Amino acid sequence: MYKYMLTYTAVIMIIVGLPTSVKAADYSIEEVVIHAYIQEDGSVYVEETFLYSFTDEFNGIIRTLNPKEGATIHDVEAFENGTPLTIDTKHEIEHYISRQGHNETIEINIHYRIDNGMDFYEDMAEFYWPFFDSTNESTYEDLTIAIYPPDKSANTLAIGYDEGENTEIIQEDGSVIFGMGEVKSGRNGDVRVAFNRVLFPAVSVTQEGFLETDLLTEQEERANEAATYAAQQQIVKHTALIALPIIGVIYFIVILYVIKGNHHRKQAVTYLQDNNEIPETDMTMPETIVYYNRYAVTAEVLTASLLDLVRLKKVEQLEGDTFRLIDRTDLEEHEKILASWLFDDIGDGEIFKLADLNAYYTVEDNGIHFEKKQTSWTQAIVNKLNEKKLTVKMGKLRSLLAVSSLLPIGLAIVCIVYKLVVPSISAVMISLFILGFTILYTPKTEKGWYVHLAWDRFYHHLSQMNTQDWKKWPQEKQMKAFVFGLGVHNHSVEKIAKEIQSHLDTVNQLSLNGPSSEISNGVVTFMLMGMAINKDFKRTVSANESAVLDSNGNSSIGGGTGVGGGGGGSGAF
Repeated sequence: MYKYMLTYTAVIMIIVGLPTSVKAADYSIEEVVIHAYIQEDGSVYVEETFLYSFTDEFNGIIRTLNPKEGATIHDVEAFENGTPLTIDTKHEIEHYISRQGHNETIEINIHYRIDNGMDFYEDMAEFYWPFFDSTNESTYEDLTIAIYPPDKSANTLAIGYDEGENTEIIQEDGSVIFGMGEVKSGRNGDVRVAFNRVLFPAVSVTQEGFLETDLLTEQEERANEAATYAAQQQIVKHTALIALPIIGVIYFIVILYVIKGNHHRKQAVTYLQDNNEIPETDMTMPETIVYYNRYAVTAEVLTASLLDLVRLKKVEQLEGDTFRLIDRTDLEEHEKILASWLFDDIGDGEIFKLADLNAYYTVEDNGIHFEKKQTSWTQAIVNKLNEKKLTVKMGKLRSLLAVSSLLPIGLAIVCIVYKLVVPSISAVMISLFILGFTILYTPKTEKGWYVHLAWDRFYHHLSQMNTQDWKKWPQEKQMKAFVFGLGVHNHSVEKIAKEIQSHLDTVNQLSLNGPSSEISNGVVTFMLMGMAINKDFKRTVSANESAVLDSNGNSSIGGGTGVGGGGGGSGAF
């Protein structure tokens, strides 16, 4: 029970820990401070300071300034320590500020003017602006935005949206500071500030009506929503604290019952023979190896399958790296596919050489055909194993557990909505654990346990063998043991093969002290060729499984999802 629990827990932790993509971080924006000074004529002068930390070579930074509808941005300038920097503007909104360097931290100041960026009501003047929006591809580790009126204001109202929500602090002079802190990439964060209309005596009304009442109503509604949200959050929190342990205990009892109810292992043990002979079963060696490997099909399995055809005298091993197909009769389906794959597709219909494999794989599109053949061959082995009734069918129980795992997911979604991190993670982990158990737990039948235990005993016997022990076996047993050992990656078998190879420079044959008087040249060639072709198969299979995904494509940094269709963002080049 504990072994299964630890296995599934480890698998789930690995799955959760795996990153979905890998992208090198060439820079980070450690701090951003934006000062917006509103003038009496309604224009806004903006001074921004960006603190970039680069970990590689760079050519400069990018600032996207996308004004909202009706507004314009002029006189964009950039400085470092008072020294002007060159700006190359693209698409009217993307400003490439040149400043080359390598692995350093720089501070860049950006100045610009916003015209027609304010709305003037009969009672108040409003500055409602998106300094960044969801198209921003960079994270601001610490963002502060300060809005200043043209003169001291006794009646200032302010609201922050999205990332700016509840971050506004109105100062004594009427200015407003939005201390947003860390702002992740891809987020909106509009700021909205209103000052008394008398501060702008020369500006005409641009919007009919009164703004103060609307803003106060919105603030009151937000306060009521926050209070309701907090109350509901507490309800969800208490519900999760009660429900999650109950759900966990129920699942634990069900899993314990399922595992404890499997008595086939104890029954299979009674049929095991107390010897170290090769087990006799109704399975081919490829089927045995794949089953013992828990259905993992590796390059070693491919090598062992070819060698097993040699052992069965369906394939003849010629000199060098050459094999000849001499008999196609009485083959299992997976053996037919293997023979067709190696001898018909890669070879000439009768002869297969390792050189043919290398040449075959260099031809364009053959890699796809190789993969298809490998998949059909693997599936044929799995289909045959399914016919052997080695595992207990758990269709209904498996489906029930899979469907029931959605319950913790639903609870996790609710917890995420109410920003309850720990309960949401706990619910997701419970759900993933159940899904992992549902997918990975495949109890064996009595026959399945017998096959596994018998070959496991033989595997451990092989692990303790040396070359002298190997000499005592007859040729057929040596070949069958080598096929199994190579297929399951038994280090002792590989070691014995290498020891035999090291003796070939001084002797042609090794004397034996058992029923057979020598390790025949045929077995020596069989083992050494097996080791050699395994390297080629591993290289080919590995190359076929490798896929390079270029995820470093260029994408725009432009804005447009903030208030009034405006926005902005930051980057580097």
